[in-house]
Amino acid sequence: MPSKLKKNFELLAPAGNFEHMQAAIDSGADAVYIGLQGFSARPNAWSFKLEEIPAAVRFAHESNCRVHIALNAEFHTNQSDDLAKAVGIFSDCGVDALIVGDFGLLHYLKKLGNQIPVHASTLLGIYNAQGIRLLNRKYGVNRVVLNTNLYIDEIAELHRLCPEIELEMIAHGGICFNDNRRCRQPHYLFEGEFCVGCKQLYESFPDTQKLVQLHPISKVASQVRTPEVAVGGDRLIWSPEIDLSAIVDLFMRVGVISFKIEGRTRATEYIRQSTRKNSSSAIDATLAEEEFFEDELNKYFYLAHHAQLRSRI
Repeated sequence: MPSKLKKNFELLAPAGNFEHMQAAIDSGADAVYIGLQGFSARPNAWSFKLEEIPAAVRFAHESNCRVHIALNAEFHTNQSDDLAKAVGIFSDCGVDALIVGDFGLLHYLKKLGNQIPVHASTLLGIYNAQGIRLLNRKYGVNRVVLNTNLYIDEIAELHRLCPEIELEMIAHGGICFNDNRRCRQPHYLFEGEFCVGCKQLYESFPDTQKLVQLHPISKVASQVRTPEVAVGGDRLIWSPEIDLSAIVDLFMRVGVISFKIEGRTRATEYIRQSTRKNSSSAIDATLAEEEFFEDELNKYFYLAHHAQLRSRI
């Protein structure tokens, strides 16, 4: 398969530190996404300090791997100066994209005159073509990380209606059990770590005096555990785990170009294994099919719109 076709598709791996980056690059990642401390929807321990970003970008670019910065936490006004400084550094060192999860931040980046490509985080909860067009027209967004609740025919329809916008999806790892951007489950439990959500976990118990009595608990959220930690029976929630490597070709054919692996807080070996599986067994295998670009897209559009790939009520 010509190399130019490979460039149209991307395996995007997580990295919470330099060791993660090395594992992802060695395992075939086309790009990695990392968080900036104070602006990332993960604990600071699994995000990069601002002064580490230039070295991280150089490290990745030396291996022809792109770097996306996750700025997907809620953006507060008092962070404006720090964000402006960070964007300047990102631009100077060649960051490839910013993953943004807050409309206020999108507005502020536009005000700053940011020239780095902007990707809309799944936390923005994009379901429809109108939302995609608004993000592109008003904020210059060129890629949307799709809401995890979309069906394959809905994804195909979004690509048909907005073919100029790149589509990305979470294809491996944990996904939110709740609806994107409507979550009440925090991604951390520790003071001083800014993130999406509230700062307290609660567990509900039936009570004769009240319908619900809330008790604070101190459990590790699913996003910050390592794979070796067993699922406890008393755990509040457990994020569902997905692995679309066996059917990634379907999504490639309906317009998805980037396949994201969840797991910036996971063990290094998890990142290595999940990246290898999705790179060699899924995306590369599909691209090796000679007939992949021979009218396959039209065939899958037909299936998506007329053969009822999902059950409708």
